[in-house]
Order: sequence, then structure tokens, then C-alpha cells
Amino acid sequence: MPQFPAVMPCPNLQGLEESPARQAILETSMSEGPAKRRPRTTAVIEPFRMDFAPVTPVARLAFLAFFRTELKYGTLEFEMEHPFEGTMRSWRFSARGPYSISQIGLKAFSISTNLELMP
Repeated sequence: MPQFPAVMPCPNLQGLEESPARQAILETSMSEGPAKRRPRTTAVIEPFRMDFAPVTPVARLAFLAFFRTELKYGTLEFEMEHPFEGTMRSWRFSARGPYSISQIGLKAFSISTNLELMP
């Protein structure tokens, strides 16, 4: 499995967002009383937003090559250390807006990613 580029900086803790799993609960309306709720599945994908900065021009090119070539434009999973747990976990890029890059200095960039932590 591909590894997240080692030349990338650690994610900024200020821009780190962990969200509850999407569509993990199935809700069924009842003819009377409150709706019944149950887990849809035990294997849920957890959305994360991570910002990496400052990113050097070399690290930016490594990130783009990783996304485009190794991950086939974000269709494959990869391994990266979980920012809170410190353990290696499987991730993938979100299909909706996988990343954005902005220039924050003459030779510095910020990369914002939308990732999904795999079960």
C-alpha cells in the first residue's frame, strides 16, 4: 500500500477536523412514536480535514505526484500516521474536493486535504 510522502510536514493541529461518520445510522419512521434507529454497519468511514503548511516546492511536487500517479488521482487507499493516535492507518481522499493548494509565501504552500479514515 502506498505511503504518504515523507517530505510532507505534519498536519497543523489548528486546522485538523475530525467529523462523525457519515450515514452510520439508519433511521426508520414508525406509524406511531419516535423513529427507530440502528447502526447501518459496524465498518464506518470517518471524515477528516487536514491542513499541511508550510509545504516546500519540492514537497508540493511530491504530493502531486503521489496523488496523481501512486494513488491514480485519489482512487486508491494509502497509509499515514493517525495525527491523534500515532498509529499507522489506512486513508483515502474524499471524492468531493480531495485537496486544495494555496501559495502562502514566495516558496511556501499550504495544502488542505479532505480525507477519509478507513475502517
